[in-house]
Amino acid sequence: MKRNEKQIPLTLSKRIALLSKPTWSYQDIGLFFGYSKTKSVEIKNRARIESGDIPIFDKSKATVTSILNLCGSTLDNEIHKVKMLSEAENGQQE
Repeated sequence: MKRNEKQIPLTLSKRIALLSKPTWSYQDIGLFFGYSKTKSVEIKNRARIESGDIPIFDKSKATVTSILNLCGSTLDNEIHKVKMLSEAENGQQE
C-alpha cells in the first residue's frame, strides 16, 4: 500500500486523538496512514467485511481495532509507538 507523498506527519496529540476514537472514517484512515481517499475507503470496507465488527450506529465507519489489524498492527502497538515518540520528544528514556 502506497503512502501519500504530500502528507504532513501527524503530531503526537493528533495521533493520540485518532487512537482514542472507537471508529474511524476513511478520512481518519487517510490521516493516520497517509493513504489516498481511494485506498482509505478500500481499507475501511475490507476491515468491515473481514472482521465482521461493524459499528451498529454508523455504517460509514469501521472499528479502529479492525483497521489496525488489517494493516498489520494493534491498538497496543500503536499506543506503545506514541509513548516512545513522546519520550523521545521529551528527552526521557526508561
